[in-house]
Amino acid sequence: MNSPGFLPNLLNAIEDTLMNDLVDDILREERNNLRPERKRPWSPLKTGAPFYDKAREHSKVNSFEDALRRAQQVVDQLGPPWAPSPRWRPPFYNIEKMTSVVLTKHFFPFSFGRLKANLKELRFDCRNVPDPAQAIGIPSKSELHWFMLQIPAPYFHEAERLLDELAADSYGDLFGTEELDRFGVDGTEIRCDTLEEALIAGQQRLRHSTDRVNFISRLVTNTVSEISSSDHENSKDLRKLLKNREESDRVLDDMEIIGDRDYDVEYNYRFAAQRNVRVTIKPKTYAGKPYKGRYRKQAQANFSSKTYKSRKKVERPLGNMESRDGNKIHYKRPDMKEKGEAPADHCP
Repeated sequence: MNSPGFLPNLLNAIEDTLMNDLVDDILREERNNLRPERKRPWSPLKTGAPFYDKAREHSKVNSFEDALRRAQQVVDQLGPPWAPSPRWRPPFYNIEKMTSVVLTKHFFPFSFGRLKANLKELRFDCRNVPDPAQAIGIPSKSELHWFMLQIPAPYFHEAERLLDELAADSYGDLFGTEELDRFGVDGTEIRCDTLEEALIAGQQRLRHSTDRVNFISRLVTNTVSEISSSDHENSKDLRKLLKNREESDRVLDDMEIIGDRDYDVEYNYRFAAQRNVRVTIKPKTYAGKPYKGRYRKQAQANFSSKTYKSRKKVERPLGNMESRDGNKIHYKRPDMKEKGEAPADHCP
């Protein structure tokens, strides 16, 4: 840094980087203009933010150690998924530590083998009573898999809600609480490893089966607060998500939910209105006129196109999931798929 040529070289390097990024942005915009209007990026500036990926990588915001620390905070609030039986000898591995490890797994495209390797690299001792004279207690792949089998699915969903609330608290301390009650609802399909028979182009062929996912995301923090999934999930049903959130003792009164026209169904409006949930859903039309319905008419009277434009942010958790693991789920059992999908959509 004390050399006479350091500052000119630094300025030249910054200039070259800015020029290359500017050229890339221009070329990207020209390519996007060749696409149909509906398939163009909703915001070229935000979808191709300069230096975003580089800064995110260097900041190590997605480090395994930080994710594990946040998972431990959640487990401290939730408590262990079960209590050890006093009739048997104490378990070799600590239940809270193992639960934190399993919750961390799905934020990264990790297999159980890769998860074990990261624990070993971090020297994270999972034993109940660590002994300095012995090697670090790292569970095997089969032990990690067995432990995940034992954790009930509702525990994963409650952990997801707490992660969302922790992110909301952090956001509120920094930027205020004005936008924290605004949510988006959306659905997607996740590809599974299992194959199924299907009639494709008049021929019987094999294709990858899919799991349907319906979720509510807090827009300003990009965190999933409620999720429901199955191979036959109704992607138009907002009621199930709100009902699950209500059963978890969360207050629904202050929520504002924004959804696309797939959710323009009378039973969604009725269920939301009965719980004082504000909804902004783009109306479907038939012959140029919106569909009828008492609760639909009340909601559409307050429809705001400006508010609806913020719905696009709900797709960010899906985009993060796509970039991490290709939007795939590698479990075969339905209960394991549900557990894997609950934390997988999260973007702290």
